[in-house]
Amino acid sequence: GCALLQDIDSVVSDVFNLHVKIATPELSRVTGLITKLEDPAYSTALGMIYYAASHYPDGGHRKFKFPEFSKFKFLDKVKNIIKEI
Repeated sequence: GCALLQDIDSVVSDVFNLHVKIATPELSRVTGLITKLEDPAYSTALGMIYYAASHYPDGGHRKFKFPEFSKFKFLDKVKNIIKEI
């Protein structure tokens, strides 16, 4: 969650005396609404999805389709959840 902090790579490199690279998610296996996933904050989550997918019978060589969310449909779902509580 801190990959975008200013100069974090320099600080970590100095503290641990190691080469540091701020990575971005590998999106070749993802389709759909992916522009927001280009942020380093999503690297671990996508890596975990890829890891889980690799345990499927087809070897995880499938593409993931992220849905196009309509903000109004999303808000309706949130309202319904709150009403049920």
